[in-house]
This record gives sequence, C-alpha cells and structure tokens, in this order.
Amino acid sequence: MLDKLDAIKARFDELGVALPIPKLLVITKKFGALSKEYRSVEKW
Repeated sequence: MLDKLDAIKARFDELGVALPIPKLLVITKKFGALSKEYRSVEKW
C-alpha cells in the first residue's frame, strides 16, 4: 500500500514539474489544431 502511495506521489511531483514547461503547451496546442484539422478533413 505504501509503495503505491509513493508511486502516486512521485508521479504527482513529475507532473508538477512538467506542466509549466512552455514547450509542452506548444505541443498540446499543435496537437489540438492537428486533431481539429484531421476531423474536418475526415468528413470529406
């Protein structure tokens, strides 16, 4: 049980470090734009 909590805490800490990275935000925006374009093209 404590191992699982330690793993969750470690992952939480990793995410806390990764989320503020501007490059991650750019990748997310790019992915969103590409997904939107894909859906619009897929209709044809």
